[in-house]
Amino acid sequence: MKKFFLAIGLMFASVCAFANIELDVNMYGTIAKAMATESTDDDAIGGKLKVNYTQPFAFGFEDNVNFFFGNKASKFDAGLALFINCDFFNKIEYKPESGEKDSMSGTGCNVGFGIGPVFRITFANPFSLFIRPTLGFNLFVFESEDYKNTDGSSFKRTIAEFDLFKFDVNVGGRSWLLNVDGFHLGIDYGAIIGLGAGFGGTGSKGSSSSSNTNAFAAGDVDFKLYLGCCMNFGDRGFDR
Repeated sequence: MKKFFLAIGLMFASVCAFANIELDVNMYGTIAKAMATESTDDDAIGGKLKVNYTQPFAFGFEDNVNFFFGNKASKFDAGLALFINCDFFNKIEYKPESGEKDSMSGTGCNVGFGIGPVFRITFANPFSLFIRPTLGFNLFVFESEDYKNTDGSSFKRTIAEFDLFKFDVNVGGRSWLLNVDGFHLGIDYGAIIGLGAGFGGTGSKGSSSSSNTNAFAAGDVDFKLYLGCCMNFGDRGFDR
């Protein structure tokens, strides 16, 4: 087993040694994230009904490592991309199937990771178009503040979702401000659309120690805008 992992590590290192590497450090805002779940016998919301959850604006970061292959002069580069992201928020909105929209305050976060192909088209030395379709996963966790019942007791709600299959499409631009042999530095910007599917659950726990939980089939759609810094190590196809 150790030899197997060593061989994989050496293979990955050799790929990196002959690749053109781009690093992106970005900040993003999640404009909207919509989810849907089926709630059963949830006292905190009231009865057995379908509830639509929405995560409002969230602010986070995403780091990308992109390996572009090939040694010929070309405006088109293709390779392999890896990314990790994380964002935080303090409110979640929900709307029962027959009821008014409401919200809960608390603490929540998303953590995601993805891998997939990446494409870069350099029309002119200062600008590149960036396209990255990836497949990965996303973990969503939210815990509400203490809420008071009319009888004086309190409860907390927890919502968790794990998207085992998360498809992200990143389309953006790269404006290269510094271009020298073997190194490029610039700003990157664009939009990311994500579609996820997996499983999750809701739960509530009261001061009287009573609790209930409910599992559901999860799925979400989100839209992000990002801005950051990009660094390219080595000569791009356009420069060769």
